[in-house]
Amino acid sequence: MATALRLVIFNLLLILSSYCFAQRQSGALDCAITHGDFRVHFTAYQAPKGLQGGTYLERYCEQVPLPGEIFITLDIYKTYGAEIVRDKPVAVRVLEGAPGAEANRTLLEVPGKIYPSGIIELHPNLPAPGDYHLVVAIGENPSEENTVTIPVKVGTKSGFLSMDSTTRRMLLLMLVVIGILTAYSFYSGRKGQSKENKS
Repeated sequence: MATALRLVIFNLLLILSSYCFAQRQSGALDCAITHGDFRVHFTAYQAPKGLQGGTYLERYCEQVPLPGEIFITLDIYKTYGAEIVRDKPVAVRVLEGAPGAEANRTLLEVPGKIYPSGIIELHPNLPAPGDYHLVVAIGENPSEENTVTIPVKVGTKSGFLSMDSTTRRMLLLMLVVIGILTAYSFYSGRKGQSKENKS
């Protein structure tokens, strides 16, 4: 029974880790923020520690582990119909500090323009650990309803909390399943031992 349980756990870990890797490589990792008539998909990319300047980039959501240059992609969709926005000018600002904080310093400002591909790429430099945010304004004269704010944290968490949400969910699921299998194995062993003692 113990050998079979070990095999089950090993296969489960293999399947779940493969799934996490496939999710990250396929582009399933992103943040989606909906506000007013629009939905913005946000993904940050950064070279892992020790590989700054390399070609391999790790994907993150709103939590980026290291300060420095990051690569950001924004995909903007209409809330109704899920059509990607290609015909409206989009302006983006990257600011230091949390949303709503006073005296936010602008680190990068891209004036409003139309993106025929529907994809916006930015390469801001976030110089130190802390809070930052993006302000995405959509349309000729964007109202508050057409302005989306995306918070970003840099280097303020580590370990489990710094992982993207997909990986965290899969690890939690893995721990739950392993816990259930271990408890079942323990219970079955105790039950079998009890029967042997009675006989």
